Amino acid sequence: MGRNKHRKEKLNNLKIEFEKKSLKALYYIVPNRNEKNPEKIKELSYKEYLKIISKSKAILVVMPPSQVGLTLRPMESLFLEIKLITDNIHIKYEPFYNQQNIFILGSDDIKGLPIFLNTPYKPTSKLIKNQYDFESWIKRIISDTQWNYE
Repeated sequence: MGRNKHRKEKLNNLKIEFEKKSLKALYYIVPNRNEKNPEKIKELSYKEYLKIISKSKAILVVMPPSQVGLTLRPMESLFLEIKLITDNIHIKYEPFYNQQNIFILGSDDIKGLPIFLNTPYKPTSKLIKNQYDFESWIKRIISDTQWNYE
């Protein structure tokens, strides 16, 4: 669920691949703001989005072509304890990375995806989760920043 952001072709290819493995997936791709929208697909509210993913086995993250770094989706996966499927190969360097919870497209063997989805989520330690908590994040920024008002 999200904006196209030049990912629609890749998402459609993944949909085909997942269907070959008899995996059910909800694809809700909102066209970019300047893109034609003949089906009148509207953005979901964040509340609607969270309601849907809370009933899901996994969240799929396909990075926009020029994006580097984490998006909000891995944080949702971490705090809601829902598995993550992503093409972000750099996620394996994050402290919360656990191969039992995160499947990396293009790195992990796609044949193992059904097994991955049917194994339980392994909870992440509170110590690691706290590193990504908003309040902790703000405290780190403030304490690590040298303020110079000259």
